Amino acid sequence: MAKKKLKFLFLGIGITIIFVLLLIITNIEYKNIKSCHIISDNKILVYEKNLIINQSNLVKGIMQGESMIPSIFPNQKLLFTTNININTLCVGDIIVFNNTLSKCKRLMKSPTDLIIHRIIERHFDKNGIYFITKGDNNYINDDCKIRNKYINSVMIGLIY
Repeated sequence: MAKKKLKFLFLGIGITIIFVLLLIITNIEYKNIKSCHIISDNKILVYEKNLIINQSNLVKGIMQGESMIPSIFPNQKLLFTTNININTLCVGDIIVFNNTLSKCKRLMKSPTDLIIHRIIERHFDKNGIYFITKGDNNYINDDCKIRNKYINSVMIGLIY
């Protein structure tokens, strides 16, 4: 009986170690993701009590779901640009895309057509550039290719 308990204890410890290692690896991957410049430095003006972004096509939005926790929380106010150049989007950027157009099967139950997720992969095929996305709080990637025509905007900041 004692051998069985010891066996289960070692199994539990092994599973815990694997889980912790996965968390560490995932965290390292996200820290090493380099985001491209959506807004050039010369368009951001910082004063003592003000920050001015000299960029057209800026919109405010509010996060409605929980898929981006811990990066973005529900009801968090966000700032987006609709001035999108697909060539400047990189792994790590957070985009808003139209789920009705992209037809991600896993996201079809979403109460909204617009999904806010992070780009985790960038690829190129015969139809051009596409992205694989994932919510930071989700365990698996979105099951579709996000193309330029599906992208509504790119997040450029959080508003506190």
